[in-house]
Amino acid sequence: MPEQPEQPVTVPQPEQPEPPVTVPQPEAPAPEAPAPVARRRFPVKLVAAVVGLGLVAGAAGWGRTALRDADRTAPTVTWAEPAEHPELDFPPLDPTGLAAQLLPLPPFDRPGPDIDEFGNDSVVDQRRAVALFKEGSRGLPSAKRKAYDKAVEKLRIKGLAMRSYRDSGNRYVLETRLAQLENTKAVTGITAFQKEMTEAFGVFRKGPKIKGHPDAACFLLPKVKDLKLDAMMCTGHVGEVLVTMYAYGPKPLTTKSLAELVGEQLDHIASPGESV
Repeated sequence: MPEQPEQPVTVPQPEQPEPPVTVPQPEAPAPEAPAPVARRRFPVKLVAAVVGLGLVAGAAGWGRTALRDADRTAPTVTWAEPAEHPELDFPPLDPTGLAAQLLPLPPFDRPGPDIDEFGNDSVVDQRRAVALFKEGSRGLPSAKRKAYDKAVEKLRIKGLAMRSYRDSGNRYVLETRLAQLENTKAVTGITAFQKEMTEAFGVFRKGPKIKGHPDAACFLLPKVKDLKLDAMMCTGHVGEVLVTMYAYGPKPLTTKSLAELVGEQLDHIASPGESV
């Protein structure tokens, strides 16, 4: 019987591993966008007050004022001829009201240049002060102008007082402006608003702190390489009196001594006579 041919041996192949099943992963949550920073909203009356003070005090252009007045000299004092009847001459009366709140001229200092059209030592009565503040509504649409003027009336402005000083060494000119508002809540809000608004610009340098007055703040002009002058603005308040002081002069500005004068002005309002 013939031999049967051998059957080929089938070698079992190793089982191929099944391809791994890819389980879809849940999508990573998108990073949350940072919450928008809530901007503090100030009442219209505070905005109106700052604009009004800008018209009176040059708050929007205090650097420009410093440059404009840099070469101006204090007015020449001319002595009057003796009166025919000296017995009729009377000594000057002591200042009263808001004028008495202004820091007296420091020893050895001289009157400074005029502050706009107000002279270097003046008081503005209530009626004119309100009119000056309302000038900020010029150019606004009728509805907004009425709202602005109404906001000014809510400040209950009593008056303004201004005085400028020039130190004996011609190192600086200091301009002081006081605004008296019956609305003391607005006075506090205006100080905070001015500080926040100045910080928001991000270009002004922080000035020295005012000892004993944590709510007061000072800022200096941005550094400009070729500018030979410097200027500093300080704001604060005592009771119903809002204080704005500007100083300018050649670099380096004596900011420390100026900050002391700002403190003396605030102390003088708080306790008249004690800071002099």
